[in-house]
Amino acid sequence: MVKLFCAVVGVGSVFPVDIDISETVGDLKKKIKEEDPDLFSFGAARLKLYLARGDDAWLNSRDEDMKALKKGEIPNRIKHLMREELQMLEAWDLNDEIYFGTNFVRAKGDIHVLVELPSPFAVPPVQQTGLWLVRGSIANAISTKGIRAKLYRLAGMYLGYYDPARFTDDCHSALWYEGKALCIHVLFKTDEDFKIES
Repeated sequence: MVKLFCAVVGVGSVFPVDIDISETVGDLKKKIKEEDPDLFSFGAARLKLYLARGDDAWLNSRDEDMKALKKGEIPNRIKHLMREELQMLEAWDLNDEIYFGTNFVRAKGDIHVLVELPSPFAVPPVQQTGLWLVRGSIANAISTKGIRAKLYRLAGMYLGYYDPARFTDDCHSALWYEGKALCIHVLFKTDEDFKIES
Protein backbone atom coordinates (compact mmCIF):
# COMPACT_ATOMS: atom_id res chain seq x y z
CA MET A 1 0.00 0.00 0.00
CA VAL A 2 1.31 3.48 -0.91
CA LYS A 3 0.08 7.00 -0.20
CA LEU A 4 -0.21 9.21 -3.28
CA PHE A 5 -0.92 12.93 -3.00
CA CYS A 6 -3.35 14.25 -5.62
CA ALA A 7 -3.96 17.89 -6.60
CA VAL A 8 -7.25 18.89 -8.25
CA VAL A 9 -6.43 21.41 -10.98
CA GLY A 10 -8.70 24.46 -11.11
CA VAL A 11 -10.05 23.81 -7.61
CA GLY A 12 -6.80 23.82 -5.67
CA SER A 13 -7.49 20.99 -3.22
CA VAL A 14 -4.73 18.49 -2.36
CA PHE A 15 -5.41 15.18 -0.59
CA PRO A 16 -3.81 11.75 -0.06
CA VAL A 17 -5.10 8.48 -1.50
CA ASP A 18 -4.02 5.10 -0.12
CA ILE A 19 -3.79 2.45 -2.85
CA ASP A 20 -1.92 -0.74 -3.63
CA ILE A 21 0.83 0.05 -6.15
CA SER A 22 -0.14 -3.05 -8.17
CA GLU A 23 -3.60 -1.61 -8.94
CA THR A 24 -4.46 0.22 -12.16
CA VAL A 25 -4.91 3.86 -13.08
CA GLY A 26 -8.65 3.10 -13.36
CA ASP A 27 -8.62 1.89 -9.74
CA LEU A 28 -6.87 5.12 -8.71
CA LYS A 29 -9.64 7.15 -10.38
CA LYS A 30 -12.23 5.32 -8.28
CA LYS A 31 -10.23 5.97 -5.07
CA ILE A 32 -9.96 9.67 -5.92
CA LYS A 33 -13.72 9.91 -6.48
CA GLU A 34 -14.32 8.25 -3.08
CA GLU A 35 -12.27 10.99 -1.35
CA ASP A 36 -14.82 13.74 -2.10
CA PRO A 37 -18.11 12.46 -3.59
CA ASP A 38 -19.58 16.00 -3.57
CA LEU A 39 -16.80 17.46 -5.71
CA PHE A 40 -16.59 14.39 -7.96
CA SER A 41 -20.33 14.12 -8.66
CA PHE A 42 -19.81 12.18 -11.90
CA GLY A 43 -18.36 8.85 -12.99
CA ALA A 44 -14.74 8.23 -12.01
CA ALA A 45 -13.93 7.34 -15.62
CA ARG A 46 -14.42 11.01 -16.59
CA LEU A 47 -11.44 12.12 -14.49
CA LYS A 48 -8.19 12.76 -16.34
CA LEU A 49 -5.00 11.98 -14.41
CA TYR A 50 -1.44 13.12 -15.07
CA LEU A 51 1.82 12.41 -13.26
CA ALA A 52 2.94 15.49 -11.32
CA ARG A 53 6.52 14.84 -12.36
CA GLY A 54 8.80 16.61 -14.79
CA ASP A 55 12.53 16.14 -15.39
CA ASP A 56 12.48 13.17 -12.99
CA ALA A 57 11.34 15.36 -10.08
CA TRP A 58 7.89 15.39 -8.44
CA LEU A 59 6.07 18.64 -7.82
CA ASN A 60 6.40 19.61 -4.18
CA SER A 61 3.97 21.47 -1.95
CA ARG A 62 6.69 24.09 -1.34
CA ASP A 63 7.04 24.88 -5.07
CA GLU A 64 5.73 28.26 -6.23
CA ASP A 65 3.73 26.47 -8.94
CA MET A 66 1.98 24.35 -6.31
CA LYS A 67 1.22 27.43 -4.21
CA ALA A 68 -0.36 29.02 -7.29
CA LEU A 69 -2.26 25.80 -8.04
CA LYS A 70 -3.75 25.81 -4.53
CA LYS A 71 -5.10 29.30 -5.28
CA GLY A 72 -6.88 27.92 -8.35
CA GLU A 73 -4.30 29.19 -10.85
CA ILE A 74 -2.79 26.93 -13.52
CA PRO A 75 0.88 27.85 -14.09
CA ASN A 76 2.59 27.00 -17.38
CA ARG A 77 4.64 24.23 -15.74
CA ILE A 78 1.39 22.52 -14.66
CA LYS A 79 -0.11 22.95 -18.15
CA HIS A 80 3.02 21.37 -19.61
CA LEU A 81 2.55 18.30 -17.38
CA MET A 82 -1.10 18.04 -18.46
CA ARG A 83 -0.58 17.60 -22.18
CA GLU A 84 -2.95 15.08 -23.74
CA GLU A 85 -0.17 12.65 -24.64
CA LEU A 86 0.87 12.50 -20.95
CA GLN A 87 -2.56 11.47 -19.66
CA MET A 88 -2.37 8.33 -17.50
CA LEU A 89 -4.06 5.32 -19.13
CA GLU A 90 -6.81 3.50 -17.19
CA ALA A 91 -5.74 -0.05 -18.03
CA TRP A 92 -2.09 0.44 -17.05
CA ASP A 93 -0.74 -0.61 -13.66
CA LEU A 94 0.52 2.05 -11.28
CA ASN A 95 3.72 0.04 -10.75
CA ASP A 96 4.60 0.29 -14.44
CA GLU A 97 7.99 1.98 -14.87
CA ILE A 98 6.49 4.95 -16.75
CA TYR A 99 4.32 5.74 -13.70
CA PHE A 100 5.56 4.83 -10.20
CA GLY A 101 7.59 1.66 -10.71
CA THR A 102 7.80 -1.22 -8.24
CA ASN A 103 10.15 0.55 -5.80
CA PHE A 104 8.20 3.79 -5.32
CA VAL A 105 9.05 5.66 -2.10
CA ARG A 106 7.16 8.82 -1.16
CA ALA A 107 9.16 11.87 -0.08
CA LYS A 108 7.78 14.53 2.27
CA GLY A 109 5.80 17.24 0.49
CA ASP A 110 5.74 15.57 -2.93
CA ILE A 111 2.63 15.76 -5.11
CA HIS A 112 2.19 12.74 -7.37
CA VAL A 113 -0.99 13.09 -9.44
CA LEU A 114 -2.68 16.05 -11.13
CA VAL A 115 -6.45 15.55 -11.39
CA GLU A 116 -8.38 17.28 -14.17
CA LEU A 117 -12.15 17.47 -13.72
CA PRO A 118 -14.52 17.13 -16.67
CA SER A 119 -16.04 20.44 -17.73
CA PRO A 120 -19.51 20.51 -16.17
CA PHE A 121 -19.99 23.97 -17.64
CA ALA A 122 -18.89 23.32 -21.24
CA VAL A 123 -21.48 24.61 -23.70
CA PRO A 124 -21.19 25.33 -27.44
CA PRO A 125 -21.52 29.07 -28.27
CA VAL A 126 -24.60 28.39 -30.46
CA GLN A 127 -26.49 27.25 -27.34
CA GLN A 128 -26.00 30.46 -25.35
CA THR A 129 -29.49 31.83 -25.94
CA GLY A 130 -31.72 31.46 -22.88
CA LEU A 131 -28.83 31.82 -20.41
CA TRP A 132 -28.25 34.42 -17.72
CA LEU A 133 -24.93 35.50 -16.30
CA VAL A 134 -23.92 35.36 -12.63
CA ARG A 135 -20.89 37.55 -12.06
CA GLY A 136 -19.31 38.87 -8.90
CA SER A 137 -16.46 38.54 -6.44
CA ILE A 138 -15.82 37.56 -2.84
CA ALA A 139 -13.35 39.78 -0.97
CA ASN A 140 -10.56 38.10 1.01
CA ALA A 141 -11.65 34.67 -0.28
CA ILE A 142 -8.04 33.53 -0.49
CA SER A 143 -7.93 33.26 3.31
CA THR A 144 -11.14 31.16 3.46
CA LYS A 145 -10.32 27.47 3.07
CA GLY A 146 -12.39 25.54 0.53
CA ILE A 147 -14.50 28.43 -0.79
CA ARG A 148 -13.44 27.93 -4.42
CA ALA A 149 -14.29 24.21 -4.26
CA LYS A 150 -17.70 25.00 -2.74
CA LEU A 151 -18.51 27.52 -5.48
CA TYR A 152 -17.35 25.06 -8.15
CA ARG A 153 -19.66 22.39 -6.72
CA LEU A 154 -22.55 24.87 -6.48
CA ALA A 155 -22.13 25.94 -10.11
CA GLY A 156 -21.99 22.29 -11.21
CA MET A 157 -25.01 21.37 -9.10
CA TYR A 158 -27.11 24.07 -10.76
CA LEU A 159 -25.77 23.15 -14.23
CA GLY A 160 -23.72 26.28 -14.75
CA TYR A 161 -21.85 26.78 -18.02
CA TYR A 162 -18.51 28.32 -18.93
CA ASP A 163 -18.86 31.55 -20.91
CA PRO A 164 -16.86 31.13 -24.16
CA ALA A 165 -16.11 34.87 -23.95
CA ARG A 166 -13.96 34.08 -20.88
CA PHE A 167 -11.82 31.52 -22.78
CA THR A 168 -8.25 32.68 -22.13
CA ASP A 169 -4.83 31.05 -22.30
CA ASP A 170 -6.34 27.94 -23.94
CA CYS A 171 -8.66 27.24 -21.00
CA HIS A 172 -12.07 28.19 -19.63
CA SER A 173 -12.32 30.22 -16.45
CA ALA A 174 -15.45 30.56 -14.35
CA LEU A 175 -13.66 31.10 -11.02
CA TRP A 176 -10.33 32.89 -10.66
CA TYR A 177 -8.42 35.04 -8.19
CA GLU A 178 -7.57 38.71 -8.56
CA GLY A 179 -5.38 39.48 -5.59
CA LYS A 180 -7.25 38.12 -2.55
CA ALA A 181 -10.69 38.32 -4.22
CA LEU A 182 -12.31 35.27 -5.84
CA CYS A 183 -14.08 36.29 -9.07
CA ILE A 184 -17.11 34.44 -10.44
CA HIS A 185 -18.41 34.42 -14.03
CA VAL A 186 -20.89 31.59 -14.76
CA LEU A 187 -23.85 31.19 -17.14
CA PHE A 188 -27.08 29.48 -16.05
CA LYS A 189 -30.27 28.42 -17.82
CA THR A 190 -33.24 30.77 -17.55
CA ASP A 191 -35.93 28.10 -17.20
CA GLU A 192 -39.12 29.39 -15.54
CA ASP A 193 -38.86 26.89 -12.69
CA PHE A 194 -35.13 27.43 -12.19
CA LYS A 195 -34.09 29.22 -9.02
CA ILE A 196 -31.19 29.09 -6.60
CA GLU A 197 -32.16 28.67 -2.95
CA SER A 198 -30.20 30.98 -0.66
